[in-house]
Amino acid sequence: MVARAGLIEQLRAGIAEREERLAGQERRVEELAAEVDRLRRAGSRNSGNPSLPPSSDGVLPGRVGPNRAERRAAGGGKKKRGKQPGRTGGRWLGGRTRTGSRRIFRSGCVTVGCRWPGRGRRGSPVRTSPTMSNRPGSTVTQHDLYRVVCGCGRRHVAARPGGVTGLGVVARRLDDLDLLREVLAYLVLLTEPIDGLPGWWCPHGPSRTKAGPPGGHGNHGIAHGITGPAALLALALLDGVRVDGQEQALRTICQWLDTWRRPASEGSWWPEFVTLDDLDCGEPRQRGPLRPSWCYGAPGIARTQQLAARALGDTTREHLAETAFAACIRDPAQLARLTEPGLCHGTAGLLATARRIAADARTPIALAPLLRLHQDTAAAADASPGFLDGSAGAELAVAGTTTSWDACLLLC
Repeated sequence: MVARAGLIEQLRAGIAEREERLAGQERRVEELAAEVDRLRRAGSRNSGNPSLPPSSDGVLPGRVGPNRAERRAAGGGKKKRGKQPGRTGGRWLGGRTRTGSRRIFRSGCVTVGCRWPGRGRRGSPVRTSPTMSNRPGSTVTQHDLYRVVCGCGRRHVAARPGGVTGLGVVARRLDDLDLLREVLAYLVLLTEPIDGLPGWWCPHGPSRTKAGPPGGHGNHGIAHGITGPAALLALALLDGVRVDGQEQALRTICQWLDTWRRPASEGSWWPEFVTLDDLDCGEPRQRGPLRPSWCYGAPGIARTQQLAARALGDTTREHLAETAFAACIRDPAQLARLTEPGLCHGTAGLLATARRIAADARTPIALAPLLRLHQDTAAAADASPGFLDGSAGAELAVAGTTTSWDACLLLC
């Protein structure tokens, strides 16, 4: 007992030191992010787009913003305010090609005010016409993700997305390889151990409203834990985007998940998170699988394991991941825990994940029962229209995967 108490005290002291180091790293990341944002705003505010207001703080050397007074004197007049006729539901994003044409491709809605471009179905670059470029949502200020200009000429400001992995997802979808490699390099660094704990160990608990366990926790969910960064590392490798140490970082995360994988009747499951006490005794306090959700459950973890296996050429891991998922969706007790149709922790997330796993699986996985389960799951009377927990995500899951809208879920 004395030795155990000493070990725990040692770990806690290490965590305190790690918190100080992480705080310094976070401050540096914030400084770099602010600098990148400033440079992008500088290059986008006066980029020849007359719908953007001129800015004195973001004009690059040699660039002059449009003069509103001169434009009005020339007959331009004021822009109309308020709602303008437009195509509802349609959103377009554009990017410059080497020939100077604009590549146009459809985008899917992630949350209110945040748009993510499709990746695999862009088609050939086409030259835009005034009609196409004036559609609502047609202009994004270069790669500035936070200020979107719509057809009415007004800027709509979206909340900045949180999380470095999320920033990497955006960079990947926009082919911003420099930014993506910066994110990947950070995620590689995150896998290096600190004082006997993994580099991704969180000093707080998994809940925002409840006190966490002493010493923090290691989170395994694709939405909240280390499985999300692992998915991005694997997807980038499958795209051919590499940084130093990326494969080893992915193997490190997979080995950690292997340590905490627990056998089920036909497959496997993983605890949602582990604590210092779990590390001390070698067993998670979670005694069995919980709901099979995208955010925390076996489906999201299994998809990441499948992606990692394909990226690393590990057929054994690939079989394990697919077997774990297949056993999960055959377990009535797990399926009964899904009581809402949302993407995050409902039947829509299970269905969307299942489609991606089945598309890459070596053995067939039946999707029809999951589709029926989703269609039979009623939404709450006060359900929101949102993406993760609301009707938008639930309907997208039914629509299928003809586009890569689910890339924001780290599924493809």
